[in-house]
Amino acid sequence: MYGHTKWAAGLILLCLTAGAVAAEDAAALEQRVRELEAKVSQLQDNSAELQKAQIAQILEEIKADGQAGGNVFKLYWKDGVKAETADGLIKMSIGGRAMLDWTWVNDSGIEQYVGSLQDRTEVRRARLHWDLKYADVLAFKWEFDFAGGTATVTDTYLELLNLGGVGNLRAGHFKEPMGLEQLTSSRNISLIERSSPTEAFTPGRNMGVMFHGAALGEKRKERMTYAVGAFRNTDNNGNIQRDEGYAVTGRVTGLPIYEDGGKQLVHVGAGYSYRDSERVQFRAYPEARPRRFVDTGAFEADHTHLFNVELAGQLGSFHAQSELFAAHIDPAAAADGFCLWGWYFQAGYFLTGEHRPYRTDSGTWDRVKPLKNYGQDGGWGAWEIVGRVSYLDLEHDAVVGAAARSQLNGTVGVNWYLNPNVRLMANYVRACVDGQGWTEGADIFVTRVQFDW
Repeated sequence: MYGHTKWAAGLILLCLTAGAVAAEDAAALEQRVRELEAKVSQLQDNSAELQKAQIAQILEEIKADGQAGGNVFKLYWKDGVKAETADGLIKMSIGGRAMLDWTWVNDSGIEQYVGSLQDRTEVRRARLHWDLKYADVLAFKWEFDFAGGTATVTDTYLELLNLGGVGNLRAGHFKEPMGLEQLTSSRNISLIERSSPTEAFTPGRNMGVMFHGAALGEKRKERMTYAVGAFRNTDNNGNIQRDEGYAVTGRVTGLPIYEDGGKQLVHVGAGYSYRDSERVQFRAYPEARPRRFVDTGAFEADHTHLFNVELAGQLGSFHAQSELFAAHIDPAAAADGFCLWGWYFQAGYFLTGEHRPYRTDSGTWDRVKPLKNYGQDGGWGAWEIVGRVSYLDLEHDAVVGAAARSQLNGTVGVNWYLNPNVRLMANYVRACVDGQGWTEGADIFVTRVQFDW
């Protein structure tokens, strides 16, 4: 009995000892786990700090590279999407414009002479462009218009800047240098459409080479512009496949008065174009686009001379402009030359105190900027009223086209500039057409939603 008790006591002692050892091992293991967790956490913290340090170092290297080499673009907004390198060596803009029109027509009996007139809606312009300038010595522009469902070339050219400090050389597809209203961007004209004489007598865009520049003053305050170029008459995509169709066109402008940043100015200008073409045609819309009301039809000619005189002025919120156009045609047959001509006068006033910005480097009007944008501190944007009278005479005995006639238009309009990039427009046009012993007219109302960037 004593022996059994001895063995039982020894077994109990052994178990207690083993339990104590096991408890001691578990505590040690738990402590070791805590130590390892602390080390892992420390490693994670060190890794995060190391990553932050590495990222900061990379950003500093990028910044240094940009300052040294100018190879990092900064993106910003200035009346559109702009980008430039840190050193200003390369400047770029990406943008576009959209103009959406609604037209209502009351024909007043004119349909029997010009054809069917119907109300319509139209995507008038839908353009995308990309401009780039390198070191003020090289530039190019690439722009296409997608209105109508197909892409057509508008401005696509390469330009060498500041050649000898006296001008720039441009080559590609762009507007020939003629006419204040024609050369002012469609984003910045005061009425929905350009005048009928402008449409009939200015050549618009063609493929060519042009030398141009500004002089007589400081940069952005030049008092004179000049441009002369040689061109080929092309289709809307800059294409031509025939021997004839050459032209030489030039323009010069001056600012006898330019004060207060252009709030007071007088602009004068003149343009000329000599055109070698076997067939010519003059036609125009009635300053809206239901259809063309006047058209000489195509007829043969040896040469054509286009002339243009410009006059414009601004006094605070009031602005006005006028142009006179003439075309002298040398017929292909042994006959005397004859002239077709036209003119317009236009005036406008900003009810909210703005003025019409003017570009001294090109002799054209620039983008209107409201004093206070719509929604900015209770602002209502800029409001402008505009009126225009125009006359176009395409009648002559040598022009046998049955559609040849003259046109007198009166247009009034109101513009609401919500901000520099958004404009709502409304125009009323009274178009009177005279030809072959009859006189008829049409009343046309047009509205436009315009936005660009």
